[in-house]
Amino acid sequence: MMNLRPANQRIVGPEGEQRRKARYWLRCSGVMDPTPELVTAVIEHAGSCPGGSFKSLAVECLARRGITPTSETIGEKLAAWKVCLTEYARRAGEARPEKWAADVMQVEPSHGSRMIKLPRPAVAMAWLDILGQPVTLLQIDRLAPLVLRIDHVTRREVLAWQAVVSRGELPTPEAIQQEVRAQDAKIPNDLAERESDVVAFVGTFVTRRKTGPTWAEVGATFGWTRFETNAAIHHLAERGLLRFTTKARSLRPGPCDLVTAS
Repeated sequence: MMNLRPANQRIVGPEGEQRRKARYWLRCSGVMDPTPELVTAVIEHAGSCPGGSFKSLAVECLARRGITPTSETIGEKLAAWKVCLTEYARRAGEARPEKWAADVMQVEPSHGSRMIKLPRPAVAMAWLDILGQPVTLLQIDRLAPLVLRIDHVTRREVLAWQAVVSRGELPTPEAIQQEVRAQDAKIPNDLAERESDVVAFVGTFVTRRKTGPTWAEVGATFGWTRFETNAAIHHLAERGLLRFTTKARSLRPGPCDLVTAS
């Protein structure tokens, strides 16, 4: 049984730094309000600085689905992925598909680097599962040439990835670059005076329709271009005023209010 401190008790020292990193990584992974149990599980099973290994991808997949990453749940996820990779290798003509899949599962990042040195099909398979897409050999073939071999651990990368996927687009390098450029676009001149209106609009929309507005609906409401809308939503998300995941219409008010976010 885990010994959890009260939620309002600040943890200092190395343990506090580990928990801060774990919470940050979970938020980057789309888990905006992680429970203490989930934070503890991430520290235990993915290390103090998650990212960069196949195991960390399994932890992220479970966390996004609200499943605590225990040894058992991680083992089940890795076993399922191994079966998929074995089948992929067999179809690709590998002489020893089981060994190829087993070797892939053991790959670790190089020291001091977050780069995942995994075959692109393996990364594609993991990300399809993480993003809640059908994990089929056809889908792996479709996505494999397009994925980057780097774990998306920075908030900027995650927001760009999530924005592209939430629009139903493939996260190609070109699409990600375009999204990053959109994030770098000038924030609407009137955003500062309309922050509360934007958050209120999203909250009211969710309350009335039980789903979030599309980004296009936000832009149309406030008279912004697509790039201005993207920049505004990303800016508000980084401050905790809004949040979203890879799912369509996932835009919601964030965990912070205007006072604490100032």
